[in-house]
Amino acid sequence: MIDISNLCDTIAAYRSNLEHRSCLRDEQGRFALSPLGSQGVTDIRDTVSLETLLCKESKITLTRRQRYLISLTLASSHLQLHSTPWISSQWSKKDILFLRDSKNPNKILLDQPYISRNFAPTPATSDNPKDDRSLSNLGIMLLELCFGTALEDHEIRQKYPTGSTPNPFLDIAAALEWSPRVVEEAGPEFADAIMWCLRGVPGSGESDGKLEKWREELFLKVVEPLKYCYDQFSAVGR
Repeated sequence: MIDISNLCDTIAAYRSNLEHRSCLRDEQGRFALSPLGSQGVTDIRDTVSLETLLCKESKITLTRRQRYLISLTLASSHLQLHSTPWISSQWSKKDILFLRDSKNPNKILLDQPYISRNFAPTPATSDNPKDDRSLSNLGIMLLELCFGTALEDHEIRQKYPTGSTPNPFLDIAAALEWSPRVVEEAGPEFADAIMWCLRGVPGSGESDGKLEKWREELFLKVVEPLKYCYDQFSAVGR
């Protein structure tokens, strides 16, 4: 049995022909990991992406409370996972998945979001740390969740040129133009959290000290304000 220290790295390096067992240890115990083998395991769980839920064709309308909860969850996830392979430098609402209730396919388990991540080898240019848009993309997702509308469906984004390939610079420009409206919709705390993400500096590639300071700022400027908004909204029972 081979000892491993980083579960994410082990999953990323996994190949279907690996047959050895691994052991992950922590202060409380040991966890044995075994490959499933080549029996052809199929994941039959039905999922729906945040992109699908926010698009104008969606048949599911997220309530304000649900949107605030998802916003808080995404910000907290970014804080916890941004330095791991689970959060790519270009993650977006396409990567946020929700399970459908197995007993009721019309019901989405919105309190249990998952991050979909492809660990297969990809060209270095597709996920370049120097082109880290994870924080600005988080800001765009928070903006979309604030209003329950996808950026590409909004009139402001539609004023900008569109092409066959995504243009992140025009997306950010449209988001910055849209963001002043957040104050009246969700309050200054939510607005400030979005603006910090849209104008902030990504946390990847920093030294340990700077990275820790960045994490503290992300917590104070984004996670805490969003938690305040969610708690305030939940408290009044609307």
